[in-house]
This record gives sequence, structure tokens and C-alpha cells, in this order.
Amino acid sequence: MSLPPLLRPCPSCQGTGAIPNPAWQRYFAETHNQLYPENDPVHPWPAGPEEEPCPDCEGRGQVATTAGMQVLELVRWAEGRP
Repeated sequence: MSLPPLLRPCPSCQGTGAIPNPAWQRYFAETHNQLYPENDPVHPWPAGPEEEPCPDCEGRGQVATTAGMQVLELVRWAEGRP
């Protein structure tokens, strides 16, 4: 007997665990994908990294399938947690 897949790639980040930082997306849209020097007075870089951890998979790149959620519920039940 084998189990069905318990995890699948996260659809929000396509399994990378990261999503683009919206501030950097705006920067590249405004500069037509040109990266200017960091201290450029006309096109200053946004604060923060270019990518952020995906909030849907918490940066793991995978989410539980329906079968995976059932296993998690069973484990929580066995541990006495709601």
C-alpha cells in the first residue's frame, strides 16, 4: 500500500518558496527593467530584497495536498490538539 502525494508545489510561487517584492516590481516597471546604480538620485533602489518568502507556503515551496491535510489532522488529533 502506498500513500498518495502529501505535498505539491506551491501554486503562488511555483515551488520556489519566494515571490517578487512588489516595491522592486514597481521599480523595474518604472525603469523598463533597467537596474541603475544603488545611489542613483533619480532612480533610487527600493528598500528590502528583490524577493520575499512566499506567504502561502511560508518559503517552503510546497503546500499540503488534500491527503496531506488529512494526515496533519490525524497527527493533531493524536497529539490532542484541535
